[in-house]
Formats: sequence, C-alpha cells, structure tokens
Amino acid sequence: SVTNCSGKDDGAWIIDFGENIAGFVEVSLPRAARGSQVTLRFAENLDSDGHLDLRSAGSFATQVVQQDVYISRGDTAGETWRPRFTYHAFRYMEITGYFDLRAYGSNPETRMFKAYAISTAFTQTGSFKCSSEDMNRLQAIMMNTFRTNFHGIPEDCPGREKCGWLGDAQVVCNTGMMNYDTEAAYEKYLNDIRTTNEVYGVWQMISPGKRGCGEASPLWGCAQVIIPYWMYHYYGNDSVVRKNWDMMEKWVQHEIADAKADKSLFEDELIISRGLGDWCPPVGHQSDRRMPVHESSTAMFYEIMIRMSELSKALDLPASIDYDDWAARIKEAFNRHFWIPEKHRYSTWGTCGVALMTDLYPDGEKDALTEALLTLMEEDDYAMSTGIYCNKYLVPALCEAGKGDIAMKFLFNRAHHSFGTMMDKGATSLWECPEHDFTQPREVGSSSYNHPMHSGFAYFLYAYVGGIIPVTPGFRVFAVAPVPFKDMKEAEVIHECPYGKIRVAFRPEGDATRYEITVPAGTTCAFVPTGKTLRSGEHVILA
Repeated sequence: SVTNCSGKDDGAWIIDFGENIAGFVEVSLPRAARGSQVTLRFAENLDSDGHLDLRSAGSFATQVVQQDVYISRGDTAGETWRPRFTYHAFRYMEITGYFDLRAYGSNPETRMFKAYAISTAFTQTGSFKCSSEDMNRLQAIMMNTFRTNFHGIPEDCPGREKCGWLGDAQVVCNTGMMNYDTEAAYEKYLNDIRTTNEVYGVWQMISPGKRGCGEASPLWGCAQVIIPYWMYHYYGNDSVVRKNWDMMEKWVQHEIADAKADKSLFEDELIISRGLGDWCPPVGHQSDRRMPVHESSTAMFYEIMIRMSELSKALDLPASIDYDDWAARIKEAFNRHFWIPEKHRYSTWGTCGVALMTDLYPDGEKDALTEALLTLMEEDDYAMSTGIYCNKYLVPALCEAGKGDIAMKFLFNRAHHSFGTMMDKGATSLWECPEHDFTQPREVGSSSYNHPMHSGFAYFLYAYVGGIIPVTPGFRVFAVAPVPFKDMKEAEVIHECPYGKIRVAFRPEGDATRYEITVPAGTTCAFVPTGKTLRSGEHVILA
C-alpha cells in the first residue's frame, strides 16, 4: 500500500511492503528535472502517528538511519534505480521529495516500488507442512527470518548490527542445516571465528562484526564446538571437525580456566557463573523463572565435554584431557548445587529441559524429573519462561517424553506472551523480544523485529514431527520415529540429506495412520513404529 504519511499534501509517503525483510527497493520514478532529489528511509515499524519508527533498526546504537538518496539525471522517459552496495531491514519505506515530481505525474503508486529480499543463495533442503495452521505460519516466519539474516555470515539482525554473534549462530545451526544446504556457509563461518580468535587472542562474542562486546561467554563461544559437532551428524562432514579440532580443544581449555577462576558465586572450580545466559525469554532477564546464568553456563560446560568425547572416539582424534572424567565431575557438581531432591527437579523449566536432553540429571531420576517438569509448567499456566537457548532443549525434551502437545501449548499460548501472540500482533519475522507489542509505542533503544535466534528449537519439526533422526553421520542410516501431536495429525516432512530425499508423510486412515516414506538410494531406515528396516525406495505403511 501507499499512504500519505501525515494526511497532508507534503510529498511524504509511506510504502508498506507487507512483510519484514532484508533487502533493498527499486524505484521507478516519472520524469523529473535533472538534479531533483528523493530520499528513501526504511524501518520495520510505524509509530502511532503512522510515521517510521526508526528505533528497531538500530538508530539508537549506530546514530544513523537506513537511508538512500537518489538524484535525478533528468530522463524524459523517467528513471529506474536501485542501490548496489547495501541492504536494509524493513517492512516500510518512506519517500520524501516526491512532491517536486507531482507536476509530471500522479501520486505515487505501488507499481513504482519493488522490494527485493536478498540473502546468501542457499539451496533449500527441507520443507514442512502440517494440519496446524499456527505451526505452518510460524515455520514460514522462521524461514523468512533465517534467510534474511544470512549475508555471507549468520547475523543477529539485518538492520541494527549485521553481526555474526556466536551464540545466535550455534543455537540456530540445527534448524539451518535441516532446512538449507548450509555446509559451505558454516565452514566459512568457523574460519571467521578462527580469524577473530587469532586477531584478538581470545574468542569474541561476535565474529565478524564491528560491534565490540568483549570475550565470548559460555553459550556463545561454544559455537566452536557445537557447529562442527552438528555438521558431522547432519552432513557426515568429519573434515570440518578435524580441521577445527585444535580450536575446539582450545575452547575447552578456555572454559576449564574460566571455571577455575570464576569464584563470583561458588567456590566450586567446576561451576561457571558468568555469561549472558538464556537470552530474551518473554518473562525478562530478571525473572526468577528464567534459567539462572550459573546453571546455563555450567550446563554448556558439561555439554561441550560430552560432545568432544563423542567426536574424539568416533573419529579417533587425540584428546588432551579425559572428557568423560570431566563430564562426570561437572555433572556431580551441577547436581550437588542445583538439583532440588525433594522436588525431583531443578529451579526452572529451562534447566529441566536442558538436563533431560543432555543426561545431566541424577541417575535414575529421568521419569521423576519429567513429571516434575510437567507439574511445574502446569502451575505456571504454560506461560513461556524460556528463551533462545532453553527452548532448543525444552521442546525436544517434551517430545522425547511423548508430550509434544505440551510444547505446542506453551509455544502458542494466547493467554500469555508466546509465538502465538507474536503472530497475532502481525509478525512476519521473529521478534527479538516476543513479548513486545507491534502496535504500541516502545521504549528508546527498541529491540529488533528480525532475529533468527528464537528459531533454534525449530529442527524439532523434522526430528520429532517427521521423526527423521540420523543414526549414523550424514543419514546413511536414519530412523523415522514420529511423535504424535493432537494438532498435527497430518504432515509432510522432506529433508534432502547427502544421499538424496527423505520424505515422511502421514495422515489418519481408519483407526490407523498411513505413512508414506521415501528412503534414498544407499541408505537404510529404521521405522520405529513397526520396528521394520526399510531399504531404498517408496514405502506405504499402516501403523
């Protein structure tokens, strides 16, 4: 749509492109005098008066606005132009200076403006659709957000910073790998992390990027371990692990030194208290329902040990320490400090979910922890208290327990801030803070409307709704074990693995479920509902 932004004949117009993207606008202007000028400014939102709200794209941080200026060359037939060396974050564009052109034509029309969304040219390798409109819509929003935040590097947002935050990248990597061929892009990004480390002498929160945010904290620097680990599992890429093994071991040593030096809250040399922690939960960072930073940092300290142990054994790589021993010691310390014996759980949803997905809980307590978590969530009325890190573990943990409907309940809870309320408020990309209201004025230093970090859990659509899980690296052997969902009784899930297309589709048929499964050549599928082994080809099974 095109709207006169002040209601007056002042030459200022707002163009609404309908979707929040990263890209640029091509303008086709009618005849204008040589040297006449139009100014294009861009924003993700409008204020209550219908003007651009420039804050979310970072004017408060960068001291500049997103702006293009075009000076006419005076062509009598009109002129078409687009920028060549920039991209913006926007849904809305303001054009001023068009008043001078009106003598040569009519008011601006939508046909005069074309928005181009741009990103790294990934091949799409995954697709998902199901009978839940909420989930279909959220998946589309998440994929738009992922693409609009990858321009040579995985970004945090495409307007304010355009920086390669390590934490955002590691949280989202599973989702990225299941939906797009990101192998070369992540290899390149690991090289960026290495280069940044060589320049600064220590891991930075950002790589690359001009914003200085200091030394990486545990949930951010772990990208050096987590990304190669999942590249090995999803792509069968062992060379990326071998190439980066030295840096991966250095990060572990860095965290060991960090734990020994960190005495801010605990004297225990196996507990890490510093870090940013579970970022942007809807309840806010000060809430006692948010996973405590000392728990999230220590949990990641444990996870990198078990991931390194697995890789060193699978690939026969030299281990500078006994990773299993370190993992066992961290686990004991973690539960000594944070386990609540009389409640059979930890303090928050997030800690419970992370522990369940990494086997961090005390021996023999899995079932009791799961039940305690479900009770805690019910007591909290399923009001989401988890952010980018914890949702990546909590949603799969609920699916593992056969409680996928509980995950759907808090993800789309309309009684509290959730992805459901975010979509209801008009989101076309993931917001940095899901609790913010798109329709209301916001505080100075407004957060962005385009942050992929909240999609870290979305790989569950493939791993649990479709049930597609690699048993051996690269899906040479894979399992199909769909988890039942009340709102997703029908689905089609496709993932192009290195061997070809895996497809799982299901729908009710009589009293059973009809499954259609495509197994690529050269692979083997373990179909868990029946216990059958499926060879390459097309299969139809009632179960």
